[in-house]
Amino acid sequence: MIQKVNEDLLVAVLHGGISSERNVSIDSGLSVFEALKKKYKNTNLIDVKSDFGTSKDHFKYDVYYNVLHGEFGEDGQVQKILEKEGKAYTGSDIKSCQLTMDKIATKKLLISKEIPTADFLELEKNKIYSPEEIINSVSMPLVLKPSNGGSSIFMKMVYELDDFNGIELTYPLFAESFVDGREFTVSVFEGNALPVIEIVPEGDFYDFEAKYKSNKTQYQFDTISEDKQLELQNLAESVYEITGSRDAVRVDFMIDKNDNVFVLELNSIPGMTSHSLLPKAAQKVGISFDDLCQKILELAIIRRK
Repeated sequence: MIQKVNEDLLVAVLHGGISSERNVSIDSGLSVFEALKKKYKNTNLIDVKSDFGTSKDHFKYDVYYNVLHGEFGEDGQVQKILEKEGKAYTGSDIKSCQLTMDKIATKKLLISKEIPTADFLELEKNKIYSPEEIINSVSMPLVLKPSNGGSSIFMKMVYELDDFNGIELTYPLFAESFVDGREFTVSVFEGNALPVIEIVPEGDFYDFEAKYKSNKTQYQFDTISEDKQLELQNLAESVYEITGSRDAVRVDFMIDKNDNVFVLELNSIPGMTSHSLLPKAAQKVGISFDDLCQKILELAIIRRK
């Protein structure tokens, strides 16, 4: 039950940032700002740059709504700055953000808790791998991913040896078995899973273009059995708990042709754009975009009371 909060609080929506996902974060921030100011009149939109935290003006707000995607926003850095000043902020804490930003660390934790995830090869620092070394551990087709990125900014499908051309095969990349199947996502809000969404891109791969620029990617509800939906929702709630997440996150899955489920990753700060999946799932259960943003903010306020 959300407690009554002071609607005169000074609210800052943090967006933009310094990562490769800056433009996505700009869009998310604009949407959240419009939603919050309908209830919280003293809402401000802050375009975060590399100097955030160096001025007293940065800390004049009572509560911070964080929609900084990627580096600085999801890796514990901005959380550490706000914690040091005793400020309320939305989203997961420092430790959880540091964990979930590191895809390798997250996969290792999930495996230790018997959560299914695709086979992978961690590429070590200060070592350049040959394609042969990689495919000896992870058979093709495979996906090359950064261990600390998001939004599929760099993801490379490898079907044959020539696909490795031009790529320096070293940390922070890792190689992951390609799961041939269907992609799904489950948002978790306050520990409770929202409805399952199937992601159907126009092409074979749900990359950055499909996520944020394409109008042809389809998002569909109720495309699998109720039992399978419940399985995904239970797994998403488990991942939320295991990683120490807070407020609202999104867990992505693949289901292969044999009906096996694999966790792809957890997104600690889901997008809040017109293409974003958390708002779509919330709307499915009667939570409007405005209410979703306001409730997330109020969770942060209550934590600091």
